[in-house]
Amino acid sequence: MDPESTNLYFIALAISVLTYTAISLVSASVEALRRDYLRLIAENDPNASPNPFAESNFQDVIAPIIKHVSMTSTIIFMIASILTSITESWLLIFICILIVSLLIIGFVTELSNFFAKRYSKYIIQISSPVIDRVGWIFSPIAKIYTSAPNLFAKKNKTYPDNEITNQNNEITLQFDTPSEEIEEHEVRMIRAVFKLDKTTAREVMIPRLDIIAVDQSTPISELIENIIAAGHSRIPVYENSLDNIRGVAHARDILRHLIENNENLGTPVSELMRPALFIPESKTLEELLNDFQQKRTHMAIVVDEYGGVSGLTTIEDVLEEIVGEIQDEFDEEGPEYHKINENNYLISASISIDDLNELLNIHLTNNGFDTLGGYVSEQLGKIPSIGDICESDSLQIEVVNSDNLKPLLLRVKRQN
Repeated sequence: MDPESTNLYFIALAISVLTYTAISLVSASVEALRRDYLRLIAENDPNASPNPFAESNFQDVIAPIIKHVSMTSTIIFMIASILTSITESWLLIFICILIVSLLIIGFVTELSNFFAKRYSKYIIQISSPVIDRVGWIFSPIAKIYTSAPNLFAKKNKTYPDNEITNQNNEITLQFDTPSEEIEEHEVRMIRAVFKLDKTTAREVMIPRLDIIAVDQSTPISELIENIIAAGHSRIPVYENSLDNIRGVAHARDILRHLIENNENLGTPVSELMRPALFIPESKTLEELLNDFQQKRTHMAIVVDEYGGVSGLTTIEDVLEEIVGEIQDEFDEEGPEYHKINENNYLISASISIDDLNELLNIHLTNNGFDTLGGYVSEQLGKIPSIGDICESDSLQIEVVNSDNLKPLLLRVKRQN
């Protein structure tokens, strides 16, 4: 290879590496700042372009394209130098390739992160005019890049421009912000929010057998006793059977009635109940939360495919999916499990299969049942009685307490 060609190769390599370094530095700086802080910089700095990063495709499309082009160019130039070199210089070229590769993959990335954590604001202020022009040049490519997936999307599934991209950017920035650590419980809550559209009402509902309800002919005096005993402020009201729920009685309405009617306790509940909200078992919690907001109610009756009542759910059940168990001053429920030792537990039969899997780090499948009690009943093939034992590959489960219809408390032994 003649000296002039060698110089051209090294110049091309240097340009590719510098381009990759610059884009990596700017990209890391953007990741180091929240979007609202980026907007603040753009507003306060008259020389900065308005929102060159927060409202553009730079971070998601343009930066990766330029970085990939730079990396590809580097590799192409190195391969070309090998193919056109003389045999005696192969060792020197191999060493150059190794050094450049390590430089790009390791040093450039670490160096970019180092400076981005300390000088991200200044890097963005200095680079924003240049990036604004680069973004304009690459905007046609970016538009093709971002719109291409829509060609394969479902025809009835449409999204506003950049909605998904912007949402993902917000989440990424929140998780990856170097200057502010995200607490573990915050991460769990954020992840739980994104599971609301996959979790159904059936998975969180209070089952039919545990519903506390009254007949519509029940006098207020008896309803008050039920409210006090159950500790609930809302009680479903039915006509003749639980499958014919007519409405919901609110403790607040009862209190108002007693004040306005000189403590008349003989009034039937039907005169005070409000309309009930009915939902199918398959309704997602995301949809249910919207229903609660629009209907301005906190309770929904869950019905199965045949129209029978299978349970009820409240806004508290939805919130507990996000923040965890909520206990108020009237809740008397104990914990769902008690750990005896490393391999032995006393567990409520009402614990969900998902919670059990998380507790014991196992992978029990829920084929047609939602709770551990349902699993035991399915395995035994009958209504469980005290002393009944069923086994799986990883567990031995003994019924400690039950009523005439279902198990209540189970002793679970982990089998190694």
